[in-house]
Amino acid sequence: MALILASGLKSCDKPSPEVCRACLEHLELPGCAEVIKACQTPVTTTTTTTRPPDPTPTPTPTPIPIPTPTPVPTPVPTPIPTPTPRPICTGPLNASWSGPGPTTLAIGPMVNRVMSDLTGCSEGSDCFHGEGPGEQGAQRWMAKVNAELRKRGLCAVQHQTGITDEIAVNTACDGPFEGFHVANYGSGKVVWSPGAARPSWIPTKGVCSIDSGPTPTPTPQPTPTPGPTPTPTPVPGPTCPVTVGGDYYVDLHIGMIGHNPQQYTATAAYCGIPVRSDVFANCRSKCCTLGVDGGNQNAIVCEQVLSGVPEWQASQGLDIIPGFDGNPYNCKVTGGHGTLKACGKSSCSNVVTFP
Repeated sequence: MALILASGLKSCDKPSPEVCRACLEHLELPGCAEVIKACQTPVTTTTTTTRPPDPTPTPTPTPIPIPTPTPVPTPVPTPIPTPTPRPICTGPLNASWSGPGPTTLAIGPMVNRVMSDLTGCSEGSDCFHGEGPGEQGAQRWMAKVNAELRKRGLCAVQHQTGITDEIAVNTACDGPFEGFHVANYGSGKVVWSPGAARPSWIPTKGVCSIDSGPTPTPTPQPTPTPGPTPTPTPVPGPTCPVTVGGDYYVDLHIGMIGHNPQQYTATAAYCGIPVRSDVFANCRSKCCTLGVDGGNQNAIVCEQVLSGVPEWQASQGLDIIPGFDGNPYNCKVTGGHGTLKACGKSSCSNVVTFP
């Protein structure tokens, strides 16, 4: 028993149940007090579990603020300037003319190009202008050619609108205007430059009208109740300051062009005593030449008013071409025998005989 107790006391383990009972039953035995204490104290083994420490949390980085970009101001668009319309020169209006001057051909190519574009014919070809024969057709054709020339930047008019048989063309509103007889009155055909070229004339007064494009549309206003339409006062056209009667008459004369016995031209003159050199520029002792050869505007107007475009008359058997070379004042005899004369508003010419 003593060995058992010694054994039990030397052991670090808890005493066996038998030893514990023995000591409880024999308390008087030496060492049982320690044994009983040992029996009452549980032997425990402490297991230490090592847990890794929680990792130090990584702080969430403060985000770097994205800088707000400086707003770029919207550029103000540069306004596109309104193009200035090309001025259209209508030529000297209500002008008097000084001349005639030299026959020049500087603008002839442009006149031909316009007439070619208007008709579709090649320059210099045998071509109808499409406005019909006679004076009315020729006047319409000249107005059409002038309008197109003005669109292309030239100043183009007639010396007297609707009266004279030529157009007058220039690159500016002053200086010499080249003349062009662009219509054959008899056939209704185009007369091309240089055959159409006539002497130049310079406007001595009158104002060039410049058409710079359409007028801006104004703000519409209430339409008033219309009243009675007044009868428009007619605007007088060009007038001739002299008349036929009494001691004054028109002498229409036909003569050869140069020394060609087949080509003739008709020229009108205003005759009487005293001679009217106060009205006309090209006068002799009794008569003053009318038309473009008369030297001033009165001669052109009075030729149209008092005589007009001549009517060529040939007797049967004589063959003629009126309006030869595109000029209604010219006539060509092509063959046969007979007589030739020209008649105007006031008189007929001398008679030329072809035996």
